Amino acid sequence: MVDSILIKANKYIKNSRPYLPEDTICDTFRNNSFMELAFMSKRCPNDACGACIMCDYGVLQGEKSASVYIAEMNKILDKEKGIEYLLICTNGSILNPNQISEETLYKILKAAANTDIPHIIIEAHYNDISEQKLANIKQIMPDKNLTLELGLETVSQYYQDTLIMKHINIANFDKTISMIQNYKFNVDINILLGLPFLSAKEQFDETLKTVEWTLERGCNPVIFPVNIKPYTLLMHMYKNSFYTPVSHWLLILLLDAVEAEQLSKITIAYYGNRTEDYYDMAEQPIFPGCCEVCQAPIEIFYAEFCKEENSIKRKNLLQNILAFKQCDCLSDLKNQINQTAKSNFHERYASYTRFLHKEFDAHI
Repeated sequence: MVDSILIKANKYIKNSRPYLPEDTICDTFRNNSFMELAFMSKRCPNDACGACIMCDYGVLQGEKSASVYIAEMNKILDKEKGIEYLLICTNGSILNPNQISEETLYKILKAAANTDIPHIIIEAHYNDISEQKLANIKQIMPDKNLTLELGLETVSQYYQDTLIMKHINIANFDKTISMIQNYKFNVDINILLGLPFLSAKEQFDETLKTVEWTLERGCNPVIFPVNIKPYTLLMHMYKNSFYTPVSHWLLILLLDAVEAEQLSKITIAYYGNRTEDYYDMAEQPIFPGCCEVCQAPIEIFYAEFCKEENSIKRKNLLQNILAFKQCDCLSDLKNQINQTAKSNFHERYASYTRFLHKEFDAHI
């Protein structure tokens, strides 16, 4: 199980994080016909208890009123045309009443229901979902194509308990998927590529297993290659040589390993296409890595892959990028993956916890 020093150190590191500016209302992101609206609020409960070693989406000192949120949403949407998918979220779980009150949430959803955007996605922690909330959302938005987006990260209960630490029980998560689908909602599941203390092969295998688990349940995988963010324990791992940024090529190889006919169901996110400029940071997030030679072709691949919805055409894009031979990044990664050395996750994990005890025991 998790060594409590990880939780304590994570909380200690986040104490130096500044609050968002007081006038912050929404954080936005647009990609093709997709629009994300994050209604920024006070601290995520998982963040506050020291969970989520990799996650930080900023913190306000308090929640805004429904009228303020809705006015900002209307102002943003009035300027944005051609939106087919609207993701409604916050800096945590928007269905958690301690972060966004239910009264405010339902007013936001009613305002979104009055738009002509056909697909509405709501992002939440699975523990915040109930039969009553699903029924209320369905009643508010009877004419929308509705999706619940849930953070899972990995289907391994062991890695959940020792690394992610955000109170996910895989069996209960599975039951929640069924409950959501009973209300005819779609389910998107967020999955991480690049868990710490794993080899490249283990990272690949763990993520592919989670993608397959997700597809088997009729859900849509959203794959996040790990971004190393300031004010996180993961950044501390990186600075102290306990973590290496994941390679872009690992994501590309993972996509190529997915059954071809399933590729249309895959979304990729945070592959270096967005940052959080939510305060003036001395440090910036660290994205997946590659060399200067292959960076531009990879960026072009990502743009084309995200725009293309057809599985066969996506497979062709993968074959084209995997034929790139002008640098050694891909061949070097394949060599890493093909190594058959025995896993030393436990050794790496124990080494890092010992390091944390030496550095933080006097402070926490």
